[in-house]
Amino acid sequence: MLFLRNVGVVLAAGLVGLLAANGIAYAATGHGVTLGGSNASATATGLTRTKPGPALALTVKPGSAPLAVSSGALVKHLNADEVDGRSAAELQTRATRFVVPPLGTPTSRSVLVLDGVKHGLYQASFNILTTTSAPGTGVSCYLSTDLDQGTADNQLTAYGASFLSFSTANSSGFLDFRTGPGIALSCFAPSGQTFDYGDADQATVTLVPIDALTVRRGAVHPPAAARQRAASTAQGR
Repeated sequence: MLFLRNVGVVLAAGLVGLLAANGIAYAATGHGVTLGGSNASATATGLTRTKPGPALALTVKPGSAPLAVSSGALVKHLNADEVDGRSAAELQTRATRFVVPPLGTPTSRSVLVLDGVKHGLYQASFNILTTTSAPGTGVSCYLSTDLDQGTADNQLTAYGASFLSFSTANSSGFLDFRTGPGIALSCFAPSGQTFDYGDADQATVTLVPIDALTVRRGAVHPPAAARQRAASTAQGR
């Protein structure tokens, strides 16, 4: 019996060694961590470094993730220096405002090129105040991605409103500048009239970059049908 018991001990030790060699050893609560094998614990495992520096260093082959998790739950106090390779400064929404200076010499048409704008989608707006050569003159303006003004790519247009010898033109909306040579603000007066821009930043163009734009076509309904459709949508039907 003693011989059989010794044989059993030797076989068990050999089996443990074989499993460890194959990388499938199992360490449970209260035991050491098994490298290359499965480990389980009923409580959290802590790792404290008593000197300055990281408590855990993970090194992997290039292109491999250093860590894998099985949950999508938020991890508190876990910070990231970049998101998809972009820093926090790059992810900030930054508006750019262009100020239209006075021309000095009144004109019937002007084209202001907005320099330094990168290709992309923008929430755009312009607020233009001009002085006119005659009362009642309305100066109209539009934003275009055609610097030569040859294709009439007018994406935002405002027809001028007049008051005494002043005119205003205001518009806002989305500007698609994913392609094209540049963005230009064009303003023009009726035939035979001239204008100039005012002082004190009274003519401005503002661009705010956006990540995406979805265009949906609306349907025209009679008033009663439109009210019923709106009520159904509000109730989540």
